[in-house]
Amino acid sequence: MSEWFPASELAKLDSMPDTVQGVLLRAKKEGWTSRPRKGRGGGKEFHISSLPPETQRALRQKSPVKELQVVDNAGKTPPKAPERNDQGLTPDELALIHKYRAMTPQQKVQAQTIIDVIAQPKVDDGTNP
Repeated sequence: MSEWFPASELAKLDSMPDTVQGVLLRAKKEGWTSRPRKGRGGGKEFHISSLPPETQRALRQKSPVKELQVVDNAGKTPPKAPERNDQGLTPDELALIHKYRAMTPQQKVQAQTIIDVIAQPKVDDGTNP
């Protein structure tokens, strides 16, 4: 089984958009690892390790990968995506939710103030290089 898949093949999977254009837009949005597709028509193909977990599972069920080589566009091994629970949360995200729920109302107000400051859009006032 190949480790690289064109958008046309990914569009056939239930977990993907139905069109090649939809797959390409999602790939760009999520930063999937790609390379130029060889052969007629060109385009891009995407490495299995950079695809969403449900898509990786669907591809492996179709034809299991014997030995998966994980790569990114720079030829380096990308960080492993964290495991997610049934609600799509990572263990770190779940821990933050539990910590927030355990806070007093005053602590929640302070936390929200910090979040608001951090989330403000950066304004270029010309003082930074």
